[in-house]
Amino acid sequence: SPFGGGGGVDKGNEDTNVSGRTIHDLSYPEGTSINDYTDQDSITKPEYTHCDAVAAEILRPKRAHPRTRVCVMAGDVASAFRNISIHSNSVYLFGGHIEEDDVIVIELAAPFGWTGSPGFYEIAGG
Repeated sequence: SPFGGGGGVDKGNEDTNVSGRTIHDLSYPEGTSINDYTDQDSITKPEYTHCDAVAAEILRPKRAHPRTRVCVMAGDVASAFRNISIHSNSVYLFGGHIEEDDVIVIELAAPFGWTGSPGFYEIAGG
């Protein structure tokens, strides 16, 4: 397959044949993978913030409004990366043909496992 190593994993308690997450290894095959062909110098380097910044942001409204009940909400961001577009000059790297199923697949969002994704997430997330 042009997508390298791949497969699927269960999503929650669902059967992978019915519902699951598609996994494709963008570092495979070694030497000719998408990650190998990605120009490392053209990738924006992300700036990581220490986790105490998250705690400070949670505590900020409580300090500003000490008499108000402040609640924290957690959520699943598993699909958030699908909102990050791939640059048009690189999109050809994220398509291919699965011969055994006669299927053409085109990925138009920055996938997990791509060496450039963290930089793209940083640009979008600020």
